[in-house]
Amino acid sequence: MALAALYVYAIPVTALDSKEKIVTSVSVVFFGSAIGHIIGLLVGVSVLGCLAATVLVGPRVIFAMSRDGMLPKFASDIHPDYFTPGNAIVLQAIMTSILVFSGTFDTLLDYITVPSVFFSGLNGVGLFVLRMRQRSEENAQVYKTFGYPLVPGLFVVGMMWIVINTVLKNPTNSIWGLAMVCIGIPIYYLIKVVHLSYSVADSKDLLTIPPELCRGGKPCELLPSALAALEDMVAEAKKTNIDIVVISAHRTRDFQKELFEDAQQRHGKSHAIRWVAPPGRSEHHTGYVVDLADLNCPEYDDEPGFENTPAGLWLLENGPRFGFKLSFPKNNWQKIGYEPWHWRFEGTLDAYAQFHHGIWNKITHIVFS
Repeated sequence: MALAALYVYAIPVTALDSKEKIVTSVSVVFFGSAIGHIIGLLVGVSVLGCLAATVLVGPRVIFAMSRDGMLPKFASDIHPDYFTPGNAIVLQAIMTSILVFSGTFDTLLDYITVPSVFFSGLNGVGLFVLRMRQRSEENAQVYKTFGYPLVPGLFVVGMMWIVINTVLKNPTNSIWGLAMVCIGIPIYYLIKVVHLSYSVADSKDLLTIPPELCRGGKPCELLPSALAALEDMVAEAKKTNIDIVVISAHRTRDFQKELFEDAQQRHGKSHAIRWVAPPGRSEHHTGYVVDLADLNCPEYDDEPGFENTPAGLWLLENGPRFGFKLSFPKNNWQKIGYEPWHWRFEGTLDAYAQFHHGIWNKITHIVFS
């Protein structure tokens, strides 16, 4: 505030629009032309410090987003010699170079002002939303901030005023800035992890899988058609000395909720959702799905390495003969992690219908889930 007041004191407000370099102009007024331009040069050099921070921080944000599956995987690679996010640095350099050649500094500033300030204002709005949610939760610790609600309210109003003023003053560049931000919307939906919704099988229709087919005799349940196919498949594998066991089958919403919340606490939501479906969106709800393992290789239970066990290799070759399909192969369209142990039964019309929702329903899930 004091620095802004100094600028206004040195140069009338009516003359500010004609000054491209405000610091240099003010310095010339106070110290003369020679000293003023030297100060302007020093300010320009000091900008390099901000540039260094941008080079350090920006690629690491890209790296973290890539590691969490929110950007292409190549951006999460670490340089073998320097142990830096090398690909992320190159990616940021390419994007920055495109922007540099797209216009002048003032033009770029106009591009980023509206989106940057708008999202800063949304942060303030988020504080109000957070406080309202916390007050509705029993025994929740309310997030505190100085001068609430006046100070954050004034902050939001101020940010929105800057956005509106910038749009009215320079609508073309403001719209281009918003357009660049909106490019991220289709990219987001292209890389978004999608768990389709599924109805939960009625407990009265489920049958208990024989204990000898389950790891440690753990009780598991399936619908009759899936269980019959499973028993036939396990018996056929046994003829070639392949021992397939079940480690998970039907799951209720409550049990799926426990698994999902536990995964979130241990790994964070962005990582957990690639491996564990939220309640209501697990294929296990249907009663047609099993997680399988090799009896003699327990160390590969729920691990990608299961694909190379005798049971894993046998299932890839023979599972489809018994109506079973690998739900989440490598590079699946839902962006869910590769699960060679997760097999769903599609051998009847009812079972098949559970997993083939039609293109419109898939689009609806992608956009609204």
